[in-house]
Amino acid sequence: MSTLRRFIIPKNIQACRSLFGRAISRNLGSVSYLSGFINKSAPSNTPCVSTEFSSFKRGFCTDNKELPWTDLDYEALCVLLESGNIQLFDVRNPWEVEATGMIPQAINLPLGEIKAAFEMPPHKFEALYKAEQPEPEDDNIVFYCRSGVRSRNAMNTVHELGFGKARHYIGGWNGWAERKGLPLQENPDKPATGA
Repeated sequence: MSTLRRFIIPKNIQACRSLFGRAISRNLGSVSYLSGFINKSAPSNTPCVSTEFSSFKRGFCTDNKELPWTDLDYEALCVLLESGNIQLFDVRNPWEVEATGMIPQAINLPLGEIKAAFEMPPHKFEALYKAEQPEPEDDNIVFYCRSGVRSRNAMNTVHELGFGKARHYIGGWNGWAERKGLPLQENPDKPATGA
């Protein structure tokens, strides 16, 4: 228990009740509380939540027993969405988004545009994506794609640009859709257009 410290999670966020979570945002408010532990290996202000009992984790978390602080599972994403304190970017291509839709609160920012978008002046970003440009110190930047590969690449790209607290949702659209009973995305390739 040398790397874990006791802390509290707000009980008023419904996803916390079933989650007892991971990667909870630091600004979730205060009302009544559940207790858990912070993994001190994560950067400051970007806690990873776990419990001291591995059997408890198996019952309430994903198959990944120890997720890195950069990886959000479904429950942690729900907590951030419910808090409203999230900058969520769908890095799939526009035709993929048209075919399936997006996770609520997401902005479509294709992977090929990530580097340029995070380097452009804020007013251009806002005009192009209809959202405020994230700041390098923001701890609520989250990427997702179809299944988690491109979102990890997007996260790594912005980490190199100085956005060191950015994370990604490991389930991607298909993980979200499966939980919500929505259609899965089979193939990320551009559909053929023909005459």
